[in-house]
Amino acid sequence: MSVLALLSRDDGLFHKAIVQSGNAHIGQTPEDAALVIGAVAERLGVEPTAAALAGVDIDDLTEAQNEVSKEVSQSADAVAYGASTIASCGLAFLPVVDGDVLPRLPAAAIADGAGGQVPLLMGTTTEEFRLFIVTSALVSVLLPGPFKTRVKAYGAPAGAYDEYAKNDTAAYPRNKPSGIAAAVLTDRMFRIPTCRVAEARGENDGAPTYLYEFGWRSPVVPNNVQVKLGACHSLDLPFAWDTLSLPANQKFTGTEPPQSLADALHSTWVDFARTGQASWKEYDAQERPVMTFRYNNTASDQVVNDPRRTERELWDGLLDTV
Repeated sequence: MSVLALLSRDDGLFHKAIVQSGNAHIGQTPEDAALVIGAVAERLGVEPTAAALAGVDIDDLTEAQNEVSKEVSQSADAVAYGASTIASCGLAFLPVVDGDVLPRLPAAAIADGAGGQVPLLMGTTTEEFRLFIVTSALVSVLLPGPFKTRVKAYGAPAGAYDEYAKNDTAAYPRNKPSGIAAAVLTDRMFRIPTCRVAEARGENDGAPTYLYEFGWRSPVVPNNVQVKLGACHSLDLPFAWDTLSLPANQKFTGTEPPQSLADALHSTWVDFARTGQASWKEYDAQERPVMTFRYNNTASDQVVNDPRRTERELWDGLLDTV
């Protein structure tokens, strides 16, 4: 399970926690999880039971899981796979709110104070969802219709696609439907849920919560239409762990990622792990300070109060923690 899901159990597992691209709002119902497992079992020709699946060759099981994952992502079919599955914005396999291992949706438990004694550092990247769009066939779709349908299915506010389209910038282009949809779904899946957890924790007057955003854009082009990865999901991890020199990471970052950025982010993680504090103010619902590493894809690391406020406000009343 994710750090936030574990934190929501309030088992005392952590004395400090760092959450990168987390989401406390996702969790399948047992009924919807059964639909997904049933689809896997059907492809394998076995009963949807633990015993039957345990007897399947691991390669066959993995292939069936991948097929179902792809179908869930491509179809967004709530009838076939359940509303709680589709609410995860493309995930097929996720924590199940079973009343035992995961008693409640993590966001609700955290809002009621679970894990409130644990200092929390939470980060997102500026263009998280690009990883899932620009690496797929969706990047070549030039009509807005399919993307508008998908962001609606995933629970974006009415008119979100058109509002986000207005904010095309040189730093973070939204001049194609894929880029616009990626911006909406970045907020839907990552940024707004992160804000909601920080807001809820702030109301409980517990341990501090610090937010940061990673704005450096990867120049790597993972498709044949010359669309870059940008500041996508997981891009910050080689910087956070200071492993830019690994060849596997350079396939993600390119051959000349800025070591100074790794120094800054890595030291932030290490200092927080040591002290439970960051060098900027903890998040609150008034100023909303967010340390932004490589603000607007420049060399500047700076605290930004309430970044992209008008887009954040589109989500008021949505993805609440209660």
